[in-house]
Amino acid sequence: MTNRSLACALLLAACFATPVAAAAADVYAVLIDGRQLSDNPRDVGAVKSGGVVYVDAIMMTKAFSGLLTFHTGGKEAVVTIEQRNATFTVGRPVADLDLGTMHMSGAPFMYDGDMFVPASAFARFARAKLAIDPKSHVVSFTTAHPPAS
Repeated sequence: MTNRSLACALLLAACFATPVAAAAADVYAVLIDGRQLSDNPRDVGAVKSGGVVYVDAIMMTKAFSGLLTFHTGGKEAVVTIEQRNATFTVGRPVADLDLGTMHMSGAPFMYDGDMFVPASAFARFARAKLAIDPKSHVVSFTTAHPPAS
């Protein structure tokens, strides 16, 4: 009985330590230059978790005609867009430059085989303007150069 109690306690602790999918209310639509990121309603382009909005790095990289490679067993992704590289590592907070100061914008996580990264970090890396509307659950990226169709 003691072993079962200990196993249950460890399982519960692991559940709370593992990132979980956001509730339906935390799912955001993603627009790039006014166009939907995906036409498939089952695609989750962005979620809000812990006060940070995250975007699907795979879908975003494809939309920006970039290259995405995974390393260290899929826990690290290197995104290349227009000869610029960014490395995102699961569980490691992403540092954003904000008016010359450094602050952390959230740690990438894996969900359903995709890596989600902070929207603000991806916007800075892609050199896009970011607008987040929490009322309508929309994340908008505006680019200087239109992404691929």
